[in-house]
Amino acid sequence: MVSAVIEQTMSCVMTPPSDCISLLHIVRLPPRLPEPLMKRDIEMQTELHPIPSYIDPNYTWNEWELKRKAIQLANICRSKTHSTQTNNSHKRASIGVQAQQPKDVGCQTKRDTSTNVPKLQNFIFGLRGRKENIQHVISLTRPTHE
Repeated sequence: MVSAVIEQTMSCVMTPPSDCISLLHIVRLPPRLPEPLMKRDIEMQTELHPIPSYIDPNYTWNEWELKRKAIQLANICRSKTHSTQTNNSHKRASIGVQAQQPKDVGCQTKRDTSTNVPKLQNFIFGLRGRKENIQHVISLTRPTHE
């Protein structure tokens, strides 16, 4: 045990005094300890919103408002429009509107040129209110040449 203490003391004597802290006060050397780390408070500010935000101007959270818009757009699709109305209103709706190309003024007319085909009507005479069992079929269809 004594030899271990002697070896430790010898190793301290052989090394420079700055490495062996226990001998510094004997040799009366000022301690050359490593400089302590400087600690400082540092502030760092990050961006509040690093990704630019996008706010949709047409966004709505109300379900009833969305349903009302859907019904309105469906009504617009079912409506008959003139070419000028279609050209102006197709920019407002996000759904597609199918319309004919504008025609020349001479071709457009408001006159209805459809035909009225006579409706076939038959009346069976003698089904009700008569005692005899005689029935006749009478055609009530108007002739086409009228």
